[in-house]
Amino acid sequence: MTPKPASFLKFLFLTALGFVAVAATDRGVAWMFGEQTLAPLVSLLVLAGFSFFLTPIQILISLPLFALESYFLIREVSAYPYVRTATVFLGGILAWAVSAERQKISTQFAEIDALLSQLPVPWLRVDASGNILQASQTAILTLGVTLPQLQSSAFSYLFFPNKKKGDFIQTFLRVVDQHQGVSGFELVSRHSGRVYYASLAPLSGSRGTSVLVVLNPKI
Repeated sequence: MTPKPASFLKFLFLTALGFVAVAATDRGVAWMFGEQTLAPLVSLLVLAGFSFFLTPIQILISLPLFALESYFLIREVSAYPYVRTATVFLGGILAWAVSAERQKISTQFAEIDALLSQLPVPWLRVDASGNILQASQTAILTLGVTLPQLQSSAFSYLFFPNKKKGDFIQTFLRVVDQHQGVSGFELVSRHSGRVYYASLAPLSGSRGTSVLVVLNPKI
């Protein structure tokens, strides 16, 4: 699951913690090994960590701070302080791109979850291997099992107990092909201006139960 964006107070705390970590590590290395500095490297590691917890805007705000800190820590001991500082900027831009992509994926999955929550029919979300990732409350009640039991099982075993798990993908794809163009999930997504490549197919299995199966989208 994608982490939620950090609040402003958490942003200040993480930035201050990273700022201190860069300075402390750099001074510790200088104390042990003399005229050596790791400030740019530690700054890059901190910014890489930020890409998983901070928003793109927060990373852009913190980037100049770490670049300036690195420059002032290395300017007297490095032959090329500007070049090494530039690497911090480049690494920060990469961290910003990762954070932006993470935020985009988080938003798209939130929209998918909101759409699924409005469906009145029972549904299961599965991956390409047939592992059950998520189930609606109506699906849980219809199948008469708990969510942990569903998630510890597999779709192929639940509906096709006589088939091997490896046969699930081909079976599912054949059923999906039969229902192309009638997927309510895709139609609603197109109406909102986006198309998510998830497919829905009503399947009836050995239990005589019909559910809507959502193939987890690749975003």
